[in-house]
Amino acid sequence: MENVSQSPFIEKVGLELQRAERYSIFISLTVLDLSFLNQIPEDQRTESLQTVLDIVNRNVRAIDSVSVMDQHQLGLLMPETSRQGAETVVKRIVSLIKGQLAKESRLEVGNVIPLQMASFPDTAGAKPIRELLQGWSDKNCN
Repeated sequence: MENVSQSPFIEKVGLELQRAERYSIFISLTVLDLSFLNQIPEDQRTESLQTVLDIVNRNVRAIDSVSVMDQHQLGLLMPETSRQGAETVVKRIVSLIKGQLAKESRLEVGNVIPLQMASFPDTAGAKPIRELLQGWSDKNCN
């Protein structure tokens, strides 16, 4: 990952993970799959993506970071947040996204918005967060 041209978000995740490891504090990273936006007519997709971003940004703290990693993934970094805390936040955000998109574009997102979540410290340690970062780095370089 060191040799890879990194986005500011990926760099921030890496720095926060180092801080979490050094000081034994919580950090959680969640990736929401936004591919459901492909069901929306193309001319409305940008507006719907902005709606999603607005909802996320209104429902996270100032220390949290949000980034669209590609057109189908949204990364949410929550420093000093346990996995349980992250699950609570993400559950609320997903519910708000589904409700707002159903109202605005009459899009039924479905029962589940696919997501990946990794936290430190966790049973697998920092490895899942590093794997998510490497996956994004690989996509950005190709």
